Amino acid sequence: TPWSGLKDKKAGAELPLEPAFFAGELERYHQLSSEEKEEMSVAAHNFAQQSFQPEKYQTQYKALFNMEELDNE
Repeated sequence: TPWSGLKDKKAGAELPLEPAFFAGELERYHQLSSEEKEEMSVAAHNFAQQSFQPEKYQTQYKALFNMEELDNE
């Protein structure tokens, strides 16, 4: 996934798909100060701006969703 390294960049967290992990992370986030939440928000925005490159993934997304044939019509 392109969304790795979030915690190191103070932009969020990568969690297993298990409810206990989500609850723990939500509790941790709830305990942050307003300044810490703002810092995380800015870091998440910057991370997304740097990571999101639709042209890089366009071919992969089309293959994933079987959309190549739409380009040929």
